[in-house]
Amino acid sequence: MRATFLSTTLLLSLVPSLVAQTVVSPVGSALAEGDANNVFPFGQNVARRYLQIHADLGPTPLVITKLNFRVNASSSNFTGTRTHDMEIYMGDALPTAQQLPNLNFDANYASPKVTVLPRQFVTWGPTGQAVTPGPNPFNGTMEIVLTTPYVYTGAAPLIWEVAYFGNTTSGTMSAFDADASTSATGPSTVTGTGCAATGATALMTHTYTINDTTGTLLMNGTIAAAPPNALALMAIGFSNPNIPVPDLCSNLYTDAAFVQLLGLTTATGTFTNDTPSGAIIVPNTIAGTQLFTQAFAFDPLSTSALPLTASNGRSATVPSIGSAQVNLVSRLWNTVGGTTATTAFFSTSTVGYALVTEFTHL
Repeated sequence: MRATFLSTTLLLSLVPSLVAQTVVSPVGSALAEGDANNVFPFGQNVARRYLQIHADLGPTPLVITKLNFRVNASSSNFTGTRTHDMEIYMGDALPTAQQLPNLNFDANYASPKVTVLPRQFVTWGPTGQAVTPGPNPFNGTMEIVLTTPYVYTGAAPLIWEVAYFGNTTSGTMSAFDADASTSATGPSTVTGTGCAATGATALMTHTYTINDTTGTLLMNGTIAAAPPNALALMAIGFSNPNIPVPDLCSNLYTDAAFVQLLGLTTATGTFTNDTPSGAIIVPNTIAGTQLFTQAFAFDPLSTSALPLTASNGRSATVPSIGSAQVNLVSRLWNTVGGTTATTAFFSTSTVGYALVTEFTHL
């Protein structure tokens, strides 16, 4: 601890004599337009947390003083301004956080995060004439100057995070340039019909996503028309027996090799991507495997000996590992819970996806 403190103090003492430099992440994006674009967190008037993990900044210690972003390729002239209400944090990430991010925001930090910009208003724009095919320059019209420089050790991935409270926008502003890794989602097909909860008419249904992003397997299910506020389960297996089960209101469409406890459905009987207990994020070691899924929820009004409402069945094949484009970056964000949310929204554009970010450092 003392050695770390002394090295940090020494680096900061040298700041006045150092010349500012920049590094861009994802690597390769400095001179190339990203293949995606994004409008949040800085382009929507929504209170949320947003976090990016960068594992491609290299092993050299950096004193980071500024974050900078650029507009997406366009032929438009963006003459508006946007004033953000935000707070910025930075910190070292766990070694595995970029490839296998935890949907619990704070669980990705290797040590407590540091406030590098206390909550304040930051105005961007006008960004002016954009160019196509890009990339557009980091021209200083969308930058965040840190109140406290962050000493990045180079020993772990870097996290920057924003608590975004909202914005006031006047005129037109662009989307932000972003870049994504190779990603593939296995087509999901329905294998059978579910049943309705007691007293309901709509059949309980579920969807299931199986995605590979450069070797990371991202899987998650959602549920609709389940009993409200009911304990839900997701069964995952390797075959479809398609057989009746005594006292179960639907056929069984999976061999249920693994049963995942999801938690409670909402008051309207849904289970959504905002509930991370349904997510599985692991290395893709089963490419080509066909998986069969079915959701179940306890039905408190049922008089059956097996008081479960069952969903349709689904089947999908785990995609092969993609390697055409590998970005050592990832991002997390929430759609509910505001700036104090503890967990992130499940998305297949989490791993390998990020706003193209320029770090100014000394």
